[in-house]
Amino acid sequence: MDTRTIWAVLAGGACATAGAGLVMLIRAEQAPRVAGPEQVAAPRPVEVAPLDRVELAALVDELRRLREELASRREAVVAGAPTPASDTLQGEIRELRALVERRAALAPAPGLDLSSKGPRRAELFVRSTDPEPEIGEDERLSKKFRLWSQQRVLDEFGVPDQVETSERTLRWVYEEPQAATATVFNFVEGHAAYVWVNDN
Repeated sequence: MDTRTIWAVLAGGACATAGAGLVMLIRAEQAPRVAGPEQVAAPRPVEVAPLDRVELAALVDELRRLREELASRREAVVAGAPTPASDTLQGEIRELRALVERRAALAPAPGLDLSSKGPRRAELFVRSTDPEPEIGEDERLSKKFRLWSQQRVLDEFGVPDQVETSERTLRWVYEEPQAATATVFNFVEGHAAYVWVNDN
């Protein structure tokens, strides 16, 4: 083989190798790329406006004050001592409860008609004439008037002479004129529960 032929073969091989390399490079450029971890863009940092010294000092003071207040409340709860606010509130509730109880003692329930003159008032002072009664006078009156509503008692016997109250009962006292006795109605939740004679 002469020199020209050898150079021609070498030149052809070099061209083929260069062409193959060029084709591989073009294909690599056209293929979709998958981003590797080193190629993922880092998130941009959030820009925060800087605090000036006055605002920062105010925030620090506010946090300190809140911590001290929380600590004092925890100590009060652990010790079982009421805070001044809760002590005041409890006092107001007690005062309001006493006021409501006094109000209930001084006035009949709202909505009652007080206009009746009590046409049957005299019946409250008629006592049993049986010389040997099987039941006592208090029990007889209680059976007779038990579960009467306050309005019915008002319609029949008029406004009572005295109104008293206890924890759960309202007491109406009807005094017998020119005598030292009275008939007493005890009401529970608006109805007569017990009626008795009070001999003074």
